[in-house]
Amino acid sequence: MDTVHAAPNRRIVLLSCNVDDMTGEEIGFAREILIKAGAMEVYTIPVQMKKSRPGVEIRVVCKPSVADAVANLLLMHTSTFGVRKQEMKAYALERTTQIIHTPNGDVRRVIAEGYGITKDKLEYDDVFAYAQKAGVDMKTAQKQIYACLEECEE
Repeated sequence: MDTVHAAPNRRIVLLSCNVDDMTGEEIGFAREILIKAGAMEVYTIPVQMKKSRPGVEIRVVCKPSVADAVANLLLMHTSTFGVRKQEMKAYALERTTQIIHTPNGDVRRVIAEGYGITKDKLEYDDVFAYAQKAGVDMKTAQKQIYACLEECEE
């Protein structure tokens, strides 16, 4: 297999903070606010805080253009007193979206390419809607959609 020599093609910011006095519901609420503000990813990691207290590290990945606004929301909607910021370069495949027209509705297919790699994935919400309308499970829905990609799009 040929190795494609790659270089980072995107700039991202990683914001993080630790909390030890928030409920899961409060963290979930903050997560929704951060996503709506433009965060690309929001996830939590269990950590050990000072005085041996269990806590949570909240990590947010976003574009540099929204980092200050997202950091402000972290300060506002969490119990943290401070937010750490790391500017990074990231390797990312370029994405395009294809619409697959099926008898059970349109399904978006995201195609990612770059660095000699191509991969694709069906949008979860569209597969879910298709499965409900077709009365099948998710795995069967995916198989039917990919079959339709070959048949329906010709």
